[in-house]
Amino acid sequence: MSDNNPPGAGRDLNSSAPTARLHMNTNTLIKRGILFGGMFALTAPSAMAAWSFPNGNLLLGFQATGGTGSTVNVFFDLGSAVAVRDNGAQGVVGNISTDLVAAFGSNWFNRSDLYFGVVGNLNAAPTTGIGSAAPVNGDPSRTLYVSAPTIEIGGGALHTGLTSNSLGVAGNNFSGQEAMVRTLNPTGSGAAVLNSSDSVNWANGWTSWNTVGGSSYSTLSGIQDSFGQGGSINYIDIQRILATSTGANPTGTVGSGTWEATVGIGSDGSIHVIPEPSSAVLAGLAGLAGVLRRRRRSNA
Repeated sequence: MSDNNPPGAGRDLNSSAPTARLHMNTNTLIKRGILFGGMFALTAPSAMAAWSFPNGNLLLGFQATGGTGSTVNVFFDLGSAVAVRDNGAQGVVGNISTDLVAAFGSNWFNRSDLYFGVVGNLNAAPTTGIGSAAPVNGDPSRTLYVSAPTIEIGGGALHTGLTSNSLGVAGNNFSGQEAMVRTLNPTGSGAAVLNSSDSVNWANGWTSWNTVGGSSYSTLSGIQDSFGQGGSINYIDIQRILATSTGANPTGTVGSGTWEATVGIGSDGSIHVIPEPSSAVLAGLAGLAGVLRRRRRSNA
């Protein structure tokens, strides 16, 4: 008996199998897409965090007055001014050779038109009266840490003749620079770089606030030194200037600088912080006292 059924007879033409398979494949693709998307989200690089520069830290800045890099400023955070003041063992705190070469060329260390300096201030509040602030770690309001050019460690001429008002003006102007550098992105070596094409931030750049041969932060002078002096390391002293002696510890002559440390920039881009000798001696004595105490305990 012949089969009179037409081709396809015996198949359920209303079967949902192909549709089910389509749904299954679609769901699988969606799940895989979600999985891969999640993996991409986990591995995608996050936005670079802005450069961190706490109040009271020391800012190291570089500028060129002409040629390569005259439109660039390089910054480096030397850390807490109080730590530099009190710590007798600093040493090498960083190396920014890559940044200096990129900004100022491979001959940066031999350039006499390349300048650097250091400044730091916790706050510019009045020393007394309304708006005044209590001393912090022995530093009253308007205490400034500024550099002075030197050929040898500790040989810089001391800053003199600064008033509470002039230190307050400088500190207030520096606070604008502090706010600006916190918007910059860190480099691989931990430095930060500012270009004059960023005109808003350039107004608070190192070049803008430090005129070579002129003033720094409106009321300071002579805080920068230049490279191109030979040798393998260039130095600049760091001095602490008090606006008042009230609450100051250690104390000092109000309005005049006291040498606290020296910063050296090596021809290899290394950054050295060399303590003022009495700090090193005190640190050594403290270490010796600790050793003696441990010996006494062990002999007890």
